[in-house]
Amino acid sequence: MEKYILCGVPMAEAAKSANMAVSTFSDHVARYQLEQESPKKRGPKAKAPFSKAMVRVILEYVDTHPVCAVDDVLSHCMEEDVDGLPSRVALQRWLQKNARFTFQRMKSFNVEPSIEAAHEHERQFNRLSARAEFEPDKNVVFVAEVAFLVNGRRTYPARSTESSSQTADVGDKKPHVCLLIAFDHTGIVTTASKSLEGRVTKDEFIQFVADIVAILDAEKRKDLFLGFDPLPAEVAAPVFQKAKEKGHTPFIFPAQVLAWNPAEYLVRDLLLCCNQQLSSGKRQSAEDRFDAVFETISPSKCQDYIFLAFPSASD
Repeated sequence: MEKYILCGVPMAEAAKSANMAVSTFSDHVARYQLEQESPKKRGPKAKAPFSKAMVRVILEYVDTHPVCAVDDVLSHCMEEDVDGLPSRVALQRWLQKNARFTFQRMKSFNVEPSIEAAHEHERQFNRLSARAEFEPDKNVVFVAEVAFLVNGRRTYPARSTESSSQTADVGDKKPHVCLLIAFDHTGIVTTASKSLEGRVTKDEFIQFVADIVAILDAEKRKDLFLGFDPLPAEVAAPVFQKAKEKGHTPFIFPAQVLAWNPAEYLVRDLLLCCNQQLSSGKRQSAEDRFDAVFETISPSKCQDYIFLAFPSASD
């Protein structure tokens, strides 16, 4: 276009040379001249989206800090070396839209083993994991029990107060949702849940383990290992008996070592998905959301959780 204008070629001749109609060519010339006289101004730079890594860090923090402010979240992201931090205003808007629902973890059994019991769990686990037949990615079923307080009306002030970044003590509060989960390398074995009915009881947990054993028996799966988080003695004894009756070997994961229950990784992903899904505006209960997410947990995801806890299993 520029060469035609600079060379002073007549409009009709230039249009013919460009193989265009005169009117079309004239329009192109007019637009070209307008752009040269009034170049377009560049719009504001597009804001970087909230990355998956950033979202995970944010949601895990607000789940465990139910009264935090925007400043607290920003400080935590900086401590975690999160790239591309948003402004305080942008983060506050995102939180108020996407983190209105949060899930504060709590234990239904709420048991912490004694120092002696913890050491014994660790010794037993070390002996067990040294056995050649112990293969986490082939013959171990991982069982977890977890409960949540659900907050569906979170607000996020811009500035922090003296206590806003502290974790809240759940005290004797009853959980809003309790989940029981069992999975292995083949996927979810079974799950159970209860809402607004108090903590999981001893009988309910024993029945859940009986259901696991019955499913494994129906699938003719024998000589498996069943791993649990620390359990009260009055629960562990009948649970272990249920497993041993069918030839399975139950064990307790050490409470304070790196080789923890792979179900912890599953629960973290579950919470992340439920946090995000509950922010979508659909009117579904937290329990319904958990059920929907469980349907998306594939065998390959379960294998990933196992490999995270037992890296040597992937060799």
